[in-house]
Amino acid sequence: MRNHPPEDGRADPHPDMPSEHTVPAPVSVTIHELLDYFGRCGACGYPASASRVIQHFADGSIEHEVVATCGLPCGWRAPVAMHRMTGSP
Repeated sequence: MRNHPPEDGRADPHPDMPSEHTVPAPVSVTIHELLDYFGRCGACGYPASASRVIQHFADGSIEHEVVATCGLPCGWRAPVAMHRMTGSP
């Protein structure tokens, strides 16, 4: 959870308490490595690996996201579109 300072610049007296603007936390998260991802790092161009992140929320909604990570320690990590070697969807 990220805490952002109030509009008036004063420190939040209760930074660990959820505010009305917080995104609900997922009930569970499943991560699957994608072995057929062939993208590159957005920062240095080195080959990247990817995983599909599936988040399940208490209201029954589900979010899917493909997240790529650089194969080198440059620290790049970002949501990406799927790039398969075969070009299939």
